[in-house]
Amino acid sequence: MILQEVSRTTEIGEDEVWVYLSDIPAHNIAEYGRVLPAPGGENAWFATLPAALRERLGSVASEN
Repeated sequence: MILQEVSRTTEIGEDEVWVYLSDIPAHNIAEYGRVLPAPGGENAWFATLPAALRERLGSVASEN
């Protein structure tokens, strides 16, 4: 699906598009200056972001 969508939106043939998917554990990724949480910790992580950033991002974290 990713290959076809990239090909379609860029108008480049599928045989010329390369897609690499990497499974990177959350603890090896930082976004917005904070290491990502383990699955299930998203809401607590989101709550640590500055208020202005939380507002800009909108309702990314789901209500539990």
